[in-house]
Amino acid sequence: MKRQNVFFSHATADREIVARLEDLIERVFQGHFVPFISSNLTSIQAGDLWRARIKTTLQNSRHVLIIITSNSLSSSWVMYEAGACWFTAGPEDQILTPCLYGVTKKNIPSVLSENTAVDLLEVDDVHKLLETMRNTVPFVPSAVLLDAAQDYVKNERQHVVTTQP
Repeated sequence: MKRQNVFFSHATADREIVARLEDLIERVFQGHFVPFISSNLTSIQAGDLWRARIKTTLQNSRHVLIIITSNSLSSSWVMYEAGACWFTAGPEDQILTPCLYGVTKKNIPSVLSENTAVDLLEVDDVHKLLETMRNTVPFVPSAVLLDAAQDYVKNERQHVVTTQP
């Protein structure tokens, strides 16, 4: 089965949130997705034409996860990537999912308001995200996805509590 790209659009300040979500996807799908995370230094190499690399990878990604936090809401680059995805891909080509973290659905920018969002701090929503991804690489039992979603959200909620002032 061909590995599929998953593009994480995020504010650099949210790289730890993205790393934990990438880890979840890797553990559940065991390498069936190729992550693109511009802030992790492996997706963009020294000497790469980074804008071209982002554009090409965004166009060729099956899943685009727009991480929406208080940081990304003020990032023009995240909104640029969301808009580029919206304009370049057809509904069969990509699955664009706004992923909320610490913000509410009313915070979703208009360019993403038609896409069903998931809250990364809610088990049912994380489970829904994993089920959607599984639909493009069906080999993981639903019960495994639910267990993974529960563990992820439990850990994320603890992380949010420990990082608040």
